[in-house]
Amino acid sequence: MARARVNPEVAERRIAKRYHKLHAPIVELVQALQDAIPSGATLGERIELKQMDGHIEVAMKLKPVRLVLEDGNRRFTLVIEELSQPRT
Repeated sequence: MARARVNPEVAERRIAKRYHKLHAPIVELVQALQDAIPSGATLGERIELKQMDGHIEVAMKLKPVRLVLEDGNRRFTLVIEELSQPRT
């Protein structure tokens, strides 16, 4: 059975209503994922959530942002910063 198209105003209201219902839970999910990673790392570009046997499996790649090497006398810190514009 084909679905009847709605006018653009109705479609816009539907999108806004669903966006508002999803916005807060998505923000909470991202914050929880950020809390779950070690300090000094940031989430990679891709995160996968899979539900398996009643549990949610989080598959993500971590991207280190700081490397600290310490030998007792000296500390070497390497900080990786993202540039807004790639250098040419």
